[in-house]
Amino acid sequence: MPFATLSDEVNPVTVSEPTASFDQIRTCLGIDRDTLRDLVGDLYRHSAVVYWSDLVLSLAIGYGAFALLPLRNPFSVMGAAVYCVSVLACYRAIVFTHELAHKPLGKFPAFRLAWDVLCGTPVLLPSYFYDEHRAHHAKRTYGTSRDGEYLAYARLPVRHALLLLGISPLVFPALVFRFLILTPLLLVSFKVRSFVLTHASSLVIDSDHRRSVAEENMPKRWIWQELACFGWCVLISAGLAVGVIGPSRVVEAEAIMTGIFALNALRTLVAHKYAGARQAMEFHEQVLDSNDFPSLLAELWAPLGLRFHAVHHLLPNLPYHSLRTAHRRLIAAIPPDGPFRACQHRSLISGIRAAIELRRRFS
Repeated sequence: MPFATLSDEVNPVTVSEPTASFDQIRTCLGIDRDTLRDLVGDLYRHSAVVYWSDLVLSLAIGYGAFALLPLRNPFSVMGAAVYCVSVLACYRAIVFTHELAHKPLGKFPAFRLAWDVLCGTPVLLPSYFYDEHRAHHAKRTYGTSRDGEYLAYARLPVRHALLLLGISPLVFPALVFRFLILTPLLLVSFKVRSFVLTHASSLVIDSDHRRSVAEENMPKRWIWQELACFGWCVLISAGLAVGVIGPSRVVEAEAIMTGIFALNALRTLVAHKYAGARQAMEFHEQVLDSNDFPSLLAELWAPLGLRFHAVHHLLPNLPYHSLRTAHRRLIAAIPPDGPFRACQHRSLISGIRAAIELRRRFS
């Protein structure tokens, strides 16, 4: 990236190649680097109060709604309402893994631990699964085969996009198998460990992506997260075996997780234009390949600022609670014909329409 790397907590407008970065920022926004720094320089302070209150409230609403979910009459108005509330609130809590991926491990340690215990473990999505997210921002890897979060959907047959949505019901059962069966095996067998960490320990959309695991021994925090997820699966299995947990609750959990994964798949499909040719892109191309959805309604399906995905790729170290302000300032400052305006969409429907139109250009 022409801005600071993900591991750096310096001001992301500090650049190592001023001339190249200056040109790319102007090409992308129509304003220079110094103007951009003046616009957003005061927005990098992370608010622990916002992070904690948002996470706790999201989990309380999501888990509370799940507890009320009536399987006996799931198609009632009340059943549908409770289901939707649980999916949206739990999804918001899960998306905090994206925020954690942008923070050094020593940043917010208590919050990171709380998220893994209260959210990552119950939904079987430990935070280390998303450590590779930095490749989705790095200039050398964004949009390439090393970026597991990118597929050239605009150039690929539509079945690839439909598959991302269609596998949603299978993801949660696959995660249960991953931790209940494979975790004990990978802890005792190097061959199993190597295979599982490489093939089944990343949150990606590219099925051909293989995680690079440099160390023979797993980091301790990975092991603890593995054991926590395994222990949770064992606890739920024991509850089912002795009748403390009814099978209907497992069906309800599967329904909630299916909704969450389907929602995330839909958000993912409109987060970018996916017009790349699986080759490295310049910084401004990465930003302009991303989309913003300024409507407040978009916060439901693209929470924690993910609706400002183009702004996020422009300023990846900006905390999620500052993205709305950054977007407002940018739109007010850039020229009317600035290329960045093409990243703006009124709604999810308009984003889908734009994706369809872009596909036609490549047909």
